[in-house]
Amino acid sequence: MLDEEHGVRRCRLQMPEVAPPGDIRIEPAVLTGYSMLRYGGLAATASAAAVRREITDRAPETLDAVMNLMLTQRPAGSVVLGDTHHYARTHLPFDEEDIADLVLREGARLFSAGELSVRRRWRGVYADSLETDFLVAAPTPGIRVVSVTSGIGMTTALSLAPTVVDQLV
Repeated sequence: MLDEEHGVRRCRLQMPEVAPPGDIRIEPAVLTGYSMLRYGGLAATASAAAVRREITDRAPETLDAVMNLMLTQRPAGSVVLGDTHHYARTHLPFDEEDIADLVLREGARLFSAGELSVRRRWRGVYADSLETDFLVAAPTPGIRVVSVTSGIGMTTALSLAPTVVDQLV
């Protein structure tokens, strides 16, 4: 099986959508220092070690939850805060409130706001592999099995698909 051959497991995410604190307007998506620890290109920078030390000293439990504190504002004003990462072959169907509370706590700290009001909760699940970000297999001639096996599928799929198709023709 391809999943066993490539060490594929599932990553479960938890993200709340919250009411915007005050009349805040945020035009771009916002990444924080957590992103420096999450994404390979940023994690390789000299600054990442200092960021890890700061987060370890202030909130080590967020590293245990593999938090990537980032946010984007929806057109109607709600703010989506994310996210946490939990890795396993299978997951229980229940979210963990203590993990959701960490995201809300760190989001409130980022906004310098009191308690954030949750409007909705979102859970995502994607394929993940420690071996590769892109699983491309050829089980038989002319057939490809393709999966982005990391959290970068939305940003890479539109270039991955034509690359795989070009290899077939």
